[in-house]
Amino acid sequence: MERNPYAPPKTKLTEAEADGSSLPSFPIESKPFTPRQHFVAAFLGAPIAAAWLAALNYRALARPQDARQVVIWGTVATLVVFGIAVVLPEDFPNAVLPLAYCVVVLTLAKQRFGDLVDAHRAAGGEIASWWRVVGIGFLCLIVVGLILTALVFVLVYAGVVE
Repeated sequence: MERNPYAPPKTKLTEAEADGSSLPSFPIESKPFTPRQHFVAAFLGAPIAAAWLAALNYRALARPQDARQVVIWGTVATLVVFGIAVVLPEDFPNAVLPLAYCVVVLTLAKQRFGDLVDAHRAAGGEIASWWRVVGIGFLCLIVVGLILTALVFVLVYAGVVE
């Protein structure tokens, strides 16, 4: 017996699939972080801070694998940024590098979460607190600063740096 190509599908569609929208959405009770909040967190606490916010957004979307990956990529991006900062000439303007990676973070956050956050707000949902963004940014700043300080002490003690 051959399959009838005109027969309706036998599987039930979810409500989102039935009305034609295939985008995931934040649960109404969640409070996602906006792209602008990612920008501020990255400016305060390096790319790892923005990655932390993105991971929280991915967890709210029930995508834990993406949450883990974004933290890994945020850590790599932070290491790359500090690696670039070490090799830049001394007369290089201080604000250029942070603004450059913050613009990249803003662009990626808009691409990944912009429409989802807008839809969440349109449905009556709230966004995450700016205080939380600032707190995460400063916490990442302190942790990264402590790690860099420890690294400098180790390098000085080992005689690699004077």
